Amino acid sequence: MSNVVFSSEYQAITTFLTELRMEAGVSQRELARRIGRSQSHVQKIESRQRRVEIIEFCRLVQALGFDPERAFSGLVRRVRTGQ
Repeated sequence: MSNVVFSSEYQAITTFLTELRMEAGVSQRELARRIGRSQSHVQKIESRQRRVEIIEFCRLVQALGFDPERAFSGLVRRVRTGQ
């Protein structure tokens, strides 16, 4: 079984999170501050060097001012359609 981090489905997660961050007008450094992590932590997530667990996904989305449930539904739709 291949590493899921290198799959197109996983790329959809990191692209989605990056787009949410940009839509919110938040820098990697500011997002990191909001979640109590380093800027390099956020950068590694966005560049697929670090996995995102569901709890961390929710924290990231909330820190950006979005509803995690709605964001997750949008992500699932994106993965299903291959966008």
